[in-house]
Amino acid sequence: MPKSVWMRDPRFDFPVLSVGCLVTAGLSVGLATALLEVSRTTTGPNVGPTAATLNDAVYTLAGAALGLAVGSGVAARFVRRGSRVTAGLIAGFFAYGAVLIPVIVAARPSDENLGDALETALLVGVPLGLVVIIASLAGAMLGTRGATKITRRRRRARSGSTYP
Repeated sequence: MPKSVWMRDPRFDFPVLSVGCLVTAGLSVGLATALLEVSRTTTGPNVGPTAATLNDAVYTLAGAALGLAVGSGVAARFVRRGSRVTAGLIAGFFAYGAVLIPVIVAARPSDENLGDALETALLVGVPLGLVVIIASLAGAMLGTRGATKITRRRRRARSGSTYP
């Protein structure tokens, strides 16, 4: 029975997926830390402690979201076998669950208990999860578009066609 043109190989591209997980985790923590440092260096002396804390939180969340978006989108884009969207989702949610949640819990203030830190980490997961879903869909769309052009070129080269 011939394979359908639209059916992708159901097996995952584990080397690309594992690198995507590591890159996503590194980007999310790295960009969150970098934007936190930007927030701290750009906050003037005339800003109160509450405003400075909120500014730090927004910059940190934006950095984590940007890292998750770029990492899961790139993972979805470069996967060669299996579902691109699923690969992006796995990379993004792995980075969030295995790296960002422990970082949020470990970096909690001294007056916050463990339960409150876990609650905060899970609440932050809602917008970050949406970012991962959107970035995975975008990366899969870009990956499908690029794969289609390359596949057409290979088919034409094998058939001997000179049509561009």
